Amino acid sequence: MTKAVMTIHGFLTDVADFGDLYDSLTDYDCVYKCKIPGHNGKVNFNEFNVDDTLATVRTDYDTLREKYDQVDVIGFSMGGALTSYLCSIRDVHRAVLCAPSNKYLNFRSLFAMLAFYYRTYSDKYQNAKGDIAKRMRDANDYLKPYRENSALSLRIGIRRILPNINPHTYGVFRELMKRSNEALEQRQSIDVPAMIVWGKLDELVPRASADFVCDFFTYHKLKLYDDVGHALFLTNNSPRLIRDIVEYLNMSEKDVRMPQESIVTVK
Repeated sequence: MTKAVMTIHGFLTDVADFGDLYDSLTDYDCVYKCKIPGHNGKVNFNEFNVDDTLATVRTDYDTLREKYDQVDVIGFSMGGALTSYLCSIRDVHRAVLCAPSNKYLNFRSLFAMLAFYYRTYSDKYQNAKGDIAKRMRDANDYLKPYRENSALSLRIGIRRILPNINPHTYGVFRELMKRSNEALEQRQSIDVPAMIVWGKLDELVPRASADFVCDFFTYHKLKLYDDVGHALFLTNNSPRLIRDIVEYLNMSEKDVRMPQESIVTVK
């Protein structure tokens, strides 16, 4: 039995979206990084269009499927939505959809982040020992990695997304999401086992997007991470996320298709 895994990256980013995940996909005969037109190498977003993007996803998968007995697909953000599209039209063996952007713009994100920081700071301050200054310092030190996560997402946004989002790129993105959702709605029920991942601090993709995708996958597991934002694979929490994904991909066919708790919250 030969097997391959294909990754699909996000909107206005590149194959580096998956960070250290690639190092953990050692059980595959082939790890293939799908490159959305215009996004990788010599970047030219004028080459980004709906038809070529969908054709790239289909052709790359079909080429792998001709060579390998089974092909898994892991998608992030826009790539997660494109993974849902692919599962609607192809016999994907297993799928992992990370913050799929089938629905987008998380207007509640700021409030969720502020609530998380306030709650976490208060808990750590109350449980810390020592004088007031030490307790405040300990609580701030605990929150430092999460502040770094938020800063990382902000830097990615400033460096890659803000300079390149315009009527053309955003229009292509919206049409891709529409086409992905239409493909799901036409199928109604998809028997590809799927793990859907979403972080409660996601700055861009709302929980409604993850729930929307879940409705179409008969065998799905939704994992919600309390302390994770949109840059899932590029933060201090990525080792835990990567372990969970690899564990899911290595589960037996029987286990991924058995009735199980469909929503799991990771704290």
